[in-house]
Amino acid sequence: MENPIIRYLLIILLALCLPTLGQAQTNYPIPVFVSILPLKYFVKRIGGNNVDVTVMVGPGQEPETYEPEPQKMSRLSDARLYYRIGVPFENTYMQRLEQINPKMKVIDLRQKITLRHTTIGTDPHIWTSPPLVMIMAKTIRNSLITIDPEGKNIYEKGYNDFIVDLKKLHQTIQHKLQPLHQREFMVFHPAWGYFADTYNMKQIAIETEGKEAGPKDLQKFIHLAKEKNIKTIFIQTQFNKTQAKMIARAAGADIKSMDPLAENYLNNMYNVANTLASEIK
Repeated sequence: MENPIIRYLLIILLALCLPTLGQAQTNYPIPVFVSILPLKYFVKRIGGNNVDVTVMVGPGQEPETYEPEPQKMSRLSDARLYYRIGVPFENTYMQRLEQINPKMKVIDLRQKITLRHTTIGTDPHIWTSPPLVMIMAKTIRNSLITIDPEGKNIYEKGYNDFIVDLKKLHQTIQHKLQPLHQREFMVFHPAWGYFADTYNMKQIAIETEGKEAGPKDLQKFIHLAKEKNIKTIFIQTQFNKTQAKMIARAAGADIKSMDPLAENYLNNMYNVANTLASEIK
């Protein structure tokens, strides 16, 4: 005759096991890959300690010429998510990255964003506009909730807190730049188009179509800098500074660094706003 106590214990044991039989438990932190450093900041702000973020293009490296290192390609096999944004190396390597890890979900952060078009394609630098980062943040939140519903409260809170900070950043930049009479600024690499569009400004880029300026173009930029009374030319540490220095010297302008690829997005964008407000009158 069946022992009722044993039967009762078996029922309790089965009940305890059922949640794990129906679905796999999420292992934390969730391995996530991103293309550039600012995206790491976005994902960490929303995912917190639930995510472990690896960046493909590290400090000092150029997304235009980057080639993935073997150790990162190896780590990619464990990733659950990959956030892409349209930087040049993705066009070459993205298909290969997906083949390494077919189970990895690739999220394109350009979705629901109107892209700027250039002579060589679409401009990928959408993260330089805080309002566009708000759109990207929602995509990040939704994708994290999709693969980890148990962490929904964490992702909702991280997203909401991040949005508050982005709105404050946007308002501060508007306040600092609105009084400027000069609405044009000269850069070497054309990374600030979305930023300029957002704040009613215009970037004048020395590098065009991914190439440095030729001798005739250098003279054109020197003349343009003088004509528009440009006193500062903005450069990135990842790119050659020689041509920017030549134009600055000939036009009587200074050189200042503005890095769109800095990891701490909020601090960096506040610095960008302060730099522009102090250098452009």
